[in-house]
Amino acid sequence: MGDLTCLTRREHDVLAAIAAGATNPAIAARLFMSERTVETHARQIFIKLGLYGEGCNKRVMAVLAYLDAAELDRQVR
Repeated sequence: MGDLTCLTRREHDVLAAIAAGATNPAIAARLFMSERTVETHARQIFIKLGLYGEGCNKRVMAVLAYLDAAELDRQVR
């Protein structure tokens, strides 16, 4: 999986909301964007993290990458 540093600030915001369990409509409302924009950001997150192809749940894999990065950040502090 890719490194989260490749994500834009807005992609980080969307990924954080996904990790919190929010649906696309809830993310759209929370971040003041359309659902289509949320889908676009999510797709870019999956691409940047190398999460494409069949046989994996991209949202779950993206959340695991987010949690791994958060754990690494806590260890560094």
